[in-house]
Amino acid sequence: MIPINLEIINKTAEKARESERKRYNYNFHKDKSDVIQRILNVVQPGSKVEPHMHDNKTEVFLALKGKIKIIEWNNNGELKESYVIEPNGENCGVEVQPKTWHSMEALEPDSAVYIAMTGPYDKKTHKVFAPWLKK
Repeated sequence: MIPINLEIINKTAEKARESERKRYNYNFHKDKSDVIQRILNVVQPGSKVEPHMHDNKTEVFLALKGKIKIIEWNNNGELKESYVIEPNGENCGVEVQPKTWHSMEALEPDSAVYIAMTGPYDKKTHKVFAPWLKK
């Protein structure tokens, strides 16, 4: 077993605070070829997670600490819906289906989310960034 605990969250949060991107991943999967990619992502307010989609991958976000907004857009870049997830809140997680434009935003410092996603990981096909960002 691999514990998901405050020690890992706090160490990852420290790296996120020091990161230029204001977020940092801790991978639980050992290899990019794993059929389920499992990631602890700690995100700071102000981190820019660009809207994107995954053509054939389902992605699940579970809040472990803080508050994170998961945002969905339509194909024109208009807000479709959003959910705030937090460990003891009304929504503690959200599942994003393939071909869904989405992003996330930290609403509190050191917000931690566990992400499970269909694998394997291939940088060339992993995600498509929203076309309206190129305008």
